[in-house]
Amino acid sequence: MARRSARCKRASTITLSNYDLRYRWLVLLPLAAIYLASLPHSVQILDSGELVTSAWDLTVPHAPGYPLYVWLYHAFMKIFGAGTVFFRAALLTALCCLGALALLLKLARSWLGVAAIAAMGTLGAVWRYAVLPDVFALNLVLGAALIVLAFAPPSARRTAGAAVVFGLGAANHHTIVFLSPLVVLIAWEEPKRWRALAALVAGAAISVGLYASLFLLDTGHVNSFGDLSTLRGLVRHFLRTDYGTFNLSTGGGTANIGRVALDLAVTVGAAGLAAVTIVGLGVAADWKTRTHRTWWVLLACVVAYLVLFLPRMNLGGDDTNAIGLRERFFLLPVLMLTALAVCSPLGGVKAQLHRALLLCLAAISLVQAVLGDTYGLAHDVVVQEYMRNLLKTAVSRGTPAILIVDSDTKTFGGRYVQSTEPGYEDVFILPRSRTFDRRLLERAKKRWPQLYYDAEVVKTQKNMDIFKQLLAPNMSSFSITHVMPFSSPRGMTTYYPVGRGLDPGTGIVIADAPAVKPTPPSYRADSSDYVDTKEIFAEYTVYYLALGNELLAKGDKRAARQAFLDGLGLVPYCVTCLRKACELEAPDPRRCDNAVNKILENEYDYFE
Repeated sequence: MARRSARCKRASTITLSNYDLRYRWLVLLPLAAIYLASLPHSVQILDSGELVTSAWDLTVPHAPGYPLYVWLYHAFMKIFGAGTVFFRAALLTALCCLGALALLLKLARSWLGVAAIAAMGTLGAVWRYAVLPDVFALNLVLGAALIVLAFAPPSARRTAGAAVVFGLGAANHHTIVFLSPLVVLIAWEEPKRWRALAALVAGAAISVGLYASLFLLDTGHVNSFGDLSTLRGLVRHFLRTDYGTFNLSTGGGTANIGRVALDLAVTVGAAGLAAVTIVGLGVAADWKTRTHRTWWVLLACVVAYLVLFLPRMNLGGDDTNAIGLRERFFLLPVLMLTALAVCSPLGGVKAQLHRALLLCLAAISLVQAVLGDTYGLAHDVVVQEYMRNLLKTAVSRGTPAILIVDSDTKTFGGRYVQSTEPGYEDVFILPRSRTFDRRLLERAKKRWPQLYYDAEVVKTQKNMDIFKQLLAPNMSSFSITHVMPFSSPRGMTTYYPVGRGLDPGTGIVIADAPAVKPTPPSYRADSSDYVDTKEIFAEYTVYYLALGNELLAKGDKRAARQAFLDGLGLVPYCVTCLRKACELEAPDPRRCDNAVNKILENEYDYFE
């Protein structure tokens, strides 16, 4: 223990001797408090619904499968019985993030390092994924463990520990590969080469064994991804061939590096700038001697991540809202950057600058903790209530149902509700993007033998017509619901979301559709910027917009205007409702645009 302390102290030589660093662990208490206050009880956005549902039901999540996450979270959610299934998963996620911060505190030999850790813990992106049960918090704690081992003195335990941690990490999230130079360094510093080789082989065996354990999951379940009927299918799943190996999302190609760099800068914010400053001072102080080998190798890991991975971050394209998709993948470099700041060799830095940086990071941490928008997740029920309404529509006729949705949040949110609440077992939730996914349809047909689809069309991907090839042939056997307006005089299909089922061709008009009473929304942020759950809640106005348009077609402008105003009353940020109501009162479009801009200045239009 003494050797380790001495090594860490050399890496960060400035301390504030007026204070006892034994109390640095107390910084975890306020972080734990804000995480606990933010834990969501209902399903949230993006992949969190899928991953929690996969871990709960032991089905195969999307590639590469995340076996460590599935087994660990399944065990915790089954053993710990308090709260909802999603709350239990969120609690384990918070514990993982706190574990990562605690490991970094082991390296801290100055209060400046402690402040850097506090700034990381309250950073918006870290905070969100400290309570959203995705794979990233588990990736952080394993990455932090590997970094701590890299800064420890050589020993057999260090070598074995690094190999095991890296093997576990590779079975959770592939980005841990960017910490592999630390594993190489640890193996190189191991005096006995055979021991290093044995440890690396054992670590690889752990990772391979965990991926092989995917065969033990319910691979034939309709919600399982990939084709795990063969070893080749497992390898393809591991390599993410459905997305394109080494691509973050389907479609391939490089990302707009300028946009990605801007998103990274926005994500790390002032805390990241302060950490970069500290790391820059460390580079200047140790450039000539480069005595802190581990520190420099970790710096190379950060550079490799930025140079190699960021150009592959084509998720979301150039959409200005893509930062919400990309910020998850900035967490690992944030961890590495924080560790570099904690162990930065600042021996030549003046005490005044040291104290200024300390005060700056402390102030940033406080501001982030007070102004953070993640507290709202504890009360945000929009996704779960929305999907519950959709599922109620789907099962209202008492027949098997096909529910077609248009985003990952809705797909996975619906599957979570279906898995954790009774009554929705006979609904096939089909993402629009996977309408003609052969493997998905094959698994669905095993569950519902009456399901019909044109196998030749699905195989060749030619002449694909959602109505002709899927909806029309199944209308006699299934009630069909989907979230985008769709009608055809050739048959019946239920359309318009959140509880309003309409059948074109039957004479039912929009005005006769049943009303729905949504739960009052609670958003992560009351912001004029894009917010995922605000977009979902905005769809409650689809009925009023459709009703208003129908009344306009009949020439009843007064009733149409009232319908648009009713939609605006339900969703106060419905720019389309306001614009249509205004145009009926003031036909000059320019006057209406001015009015809309004045009342809803800079508000995001979710119906553009």
